[in-house]
Amino acid sequence: MKHQSSILLLAIMLLSTTATSCIFDPPPPPCELDQGPITIVLHPQPLDFLAVWGLDSASLSHWWYGWDTDDERLWGPIGYASPEAYDLSLVFDGVDAPTSGYLSAQESTIYTDSLHTTLDMGYYDILSWSLPALASEAQALTIDDHTPLAPTATASSSQDVSNAPEPFYSGTLADAKLTTTYLNELYLNDSLLPDKTIHLTLYPRVYIYLVQLLVYNNSGRLSSIPADASVSHLAESVDLADGHTSSATTTVLLPMRIKRSVATGRSRKADVVGGRLTTFGLPSAQAWETSTTTHYTDLRQLLQIRVGFSNSRDSTLTFDVSSQLQRQAHGGIITLEIDMDTVHLPQATGQGGSSFNPWVDEFADSITYVIPL
Repeated sequence: MKHQSSILLLAIMLLSTTATSCIFDPPPPPCELDQGPITIVLHPQPLDFLAVWGLDSASLSHWWYGWDTDDERLWGPIGYASPEAYDLSLVFDGVDAPTSGYLSAQESTIYTDSLHTTLDMGYYDILSWSLPALASEAQALTIDDHTPLAPTATASSSQDVSNAPEPFYSGTLADAKLTTTYLNELYLNDSLLPDKTIHLTLYPRVYIYLVQLLVYNNSGRLSSIPADASVSHLAESVDLADGHTSSATTTVLLPMRIKRSVATGRSRKADVVGGRLTTFGLPSAQAWETSTTTHYTDLRQLLQIRVGFSNSRDSTLTFDVSSQLQRQAHGGIITLEIDMDTVHLPQATGQGGSSFNPWVDEFADSITYVIPL
């Protein structure tokens, strides 16, 4: 009988130990297991270009060029569009600690905002960027991801002049430590993920500037915009991992067209030459999410607009827009003015060209401009 009681007591102790072996108070530290199913959800933000600028809708009251159906047909929506596809890169850095390089890299293209996958526990760099909606042969944006830890974006170019890149987003989670417990709980950097979901925020890497030239007293003298305008000394590329722009610069093309007799809110109408500039931003600038709305550089940003005149001659107007761009490092409205009553139409030079290439100067913080003749 005594022997049977001992066996019964031992059985009760074993059952008690088994029943409570998965109950920890406090819970144990994360431990390394082989696999862990997770979901990665991507959140591009903000999608409103005014929020990227840090302004509200009232600021658009000074955007007199507008954006009609012809503008959208030619150049797309005025602001940012919700991404329809992403590239997601999972770079494995090691089990015990991040390495100086990486051990493996896995890249996926997804057509939704989330990915469900299974990963070994350890350290990762998780990086994602959105893809333009245009067909690949029409894209200006080029992603170089041959170096998984430092992919960059550039725009197609020719002779040091770049096409305008399509707006896109990117975000990263560096040195992310994934661990799990015996209860199959998932931890990210020692913080419990109750639903085993990692949320990754993506930020804008291309900025939008709305550029308008108000042409007063035109009477048809400035008659056409025969070619794309351009802006010099803008960043040539952007780092997708941390969002900083390159010190190398390029000249970015800016498609523009003219609208007649537009009410400007300045007591008189004007013909308005306008367009949308998309760019990685100013050179050597920090990411949108870590920087202020201003970024100053010694380089001068020059806007050049090729214009046609009613006497069948054409010339290039040059504007220094450095201060306007640098005060609005994440995009904004660039406004210029010209009074055609102060401008003599260009005449032939004898070589079949035009002798009129005015320089338009900006004074202090105003938007009043003069053309030295």
